[in-house]
Amino acid sequence: MGNYKDVTVKVFGSPKEFKSYDLQDEQQIAYSIRDHVLPSIGIEYHSVNVKVKRKTDRSPDYLIAYLLRKDTYTADVVKIEIDEKFQVQNVIQKYDDTGEEDEDEEGYYEEREYAVDFIAATPVPEIASAKSAVENLHKIATSVNLKSKTLLGPAASVANYKSYLKSGVKGFVNIGHGYTGGIVLSNGTLAASWFNSLTGEALKPAVVYFNSCQVFNPPLQPAVMNAGARTFVGGIVNLGIGTSEKVCMCFWDRSLKLLKGMGDNLRQCEKDKYPSQGAHGISGDTGLFWESKWHYNKTVIRTHAKHNSQMAWAIINGSRWLRIRPNAADGVTNVLMILCEALANNHRVDVYIRNGQIEQATLR
Repeated sequence: MGNYKDVTVKVFGSPKEFKSYDLQDEQQIAYSIRDHVLPSIGIEYHSVNVKVKRKTDRSPDYLIAYLLRKDTYTADVVKIEIDEKFQVQNVIQKYDDTGEEDEDEEGYYEEREYAVDFIAATPVPEIASAKSAVENLHKIATSVNLKSKTLLGPAASVANYKSYLKSGVKGFVNIGHGYTGGIVLSNGTLAASWFNSLTGEALKPAVVYFNSCQVFNPPLQPAVMNAGARTFVGGIVNLGIGTSEKVCMCFWDRSLKLLKGMGDNLRQCEKDKYPSQGAHGISGDTGLFWESKWHYNKTVIRTHAKHNSQMAWAIINGSRWLRIRPNAADGVTNVLMILCEALANNHRVDVYIRNGQIEQATLR
């Protein structure tokens, strides 16, 4: 049996009217979890976040604990039946929390400015590989002129995640613990129920990457997509701490810098950086991350055309076959001629690509 005295136990997600009671009872709750819940499960944990569910008279009813593993970004969700003195009566493992009400968010806003292109965040910056990955992702994003912001620790809050996800952000990355129904943040959980509550395409055009365990499963995966995410990437199974971040960084480095589709990038990064295949899933748009962008100083590898009207393609270094956008016959011919000239004479080109098609070209 392990020693759990050093495992941090925190009460979070408290409704405003019960917050003072929850904080007052936190020490007793921590004692009960360390001495009676964790030993019964027998897994090494990084920390435990607990929601206290109370009766109308404010006495404790039961606990929902999110046990954050030490070796993977897995949140084990358990329901703990207790008496009025927080003595453990029963532990229900693999608890489905989808029927639970969302916690009160009042007072949780940390940020005032949401007009950014890219978010890299972790609620567990004390995990060195998580913090390092967030810092590296921020550098990658800024290197391609995206306005990027990091959210660390308390700033990785439920309210901030909700605000940024709906702000028109292009890329959003969370590195932290998750489960099939949601992800665990600094002050609560971001669950499938919230995504399902959104109307229209609230998350558009975000490419959402949750570097968290089991999130690429129902109910969370379809909820994120139904909320309007352009693309969703996440763990199908448990993802290792220290290894999964390498896949995440590789994915974004390739997707932001190369003319490669996001689906291809994820598969290649998992092959190159992860000990097993098929641990990560991707849904939605798996093509180029950049919906429209100039790509400068590129080499033309091959060109191809058919006798049918407006049917021409090219391979630019780092890309698959890209079609020259069919809009007008003269326009297709003009762009193809520039690309063929570059190929024949070993010149470089600048190309403007929109929705995976070459729309303009300039010979260098």
